[in-house]
Amino acid sequence: MNPRHIEFVVAVADHRSFTRAAEAVHISQPSLSHAIAEIEGSLGTPLFHRLGRTVSLTSAGEAFVESARLVLRDLSVLYESVKAVEELRSGTLDVAAPHASAAGLLAHLVGEFRLHHPGVKVRIQTSENLHDIERYVRTGRCEVALTVENVELPLVAEVVGREEHLVVFPPGTKLKRKPVKHADLAGLPMIVPTGVYEYYGGLALKISSPDQAPVVAVETESRQALLPLVLAGAGFTFLPRALAEGATRQGVVIAELAPPLRRDIRLVTRPGLLSPAAKVFVALARARQVGREKRE
Repeated sequence: MNPRHIEFVVAVADHRSFTRAAEAVHISQPSLSHAIAEIEGSLGTPLFHRLGRTVSLTSAGEAFVESARLVLRDLSVLYESVKAVEELRSGTLDVAAPHASAAGLLAHLVGEFRLHHPGVKVRIQTSENLHDIERYVRTGRCEVALTVENVELPLVAEVVGREEHLVVFPPGTKLKRKPVKHADLAGLPMIVPTGVYEYYGGLALKISSPDQAPVVAVETESRQALLPLVLAGAGFTFLPRALAEGATRQGVVIAELAPPLRRDIRLVTRPGLLSPAAKVFVALARARQVGREKRE
């Protein structure tokens, strides 16, 4: 089994079709089917369920593809390292990040990276679920990630920034004072993303006494729905500073919170070799963190 055969299996898993996978890897469909059959024969077990024109992974296939992605990622790192002398004139960098959290830092880093290496394409993988971000790096789908969550070994994480959330109120809200204190939120309707209440609302509750707590009025699976809900008057929410300040153009009222709502942003990688592009991205993130620490 050679790397090309491993690529065939991953392509079929991604496209769920032998025809579309063959187009993606630039071979004929019969040749791809024959190669997959040979791989399954050598393994002694089917990797795919054939369901008419579509296919799905068997349990053995799922195990194969998870390891195959890591193998292909490591091979890619090897090939990219050999091409390092080309000074990053081409290639791709895969980065993972949450939809909203760390968005400001991600934009700055990608912008700076592209300014110096315009020939390298950056692909950003996002998810509503912060645990997906760790999984993207662990499985080799992405090389680096930004996250606000702790990660488990063997992944490597280092603090490269800090995220501050501001309070975002519906248009026309009259505030007693700025910054807003936790006691000022007592009894007000609050909008939180499902599954992260411990941070968005729980921190406020820990700092405040129970009778000063806001009321969870809306929980939503979609972080993209937070701002529209605030604009519609459903309640207030917390957004990263960059997003909150940008939202003022739509009429919302924003304020800092005292004490502030902050958490560290971590850069996550797998141990071992990184591609030249990932090394540059990591260096940019570290340099930005050093600059921030000096300013503080």
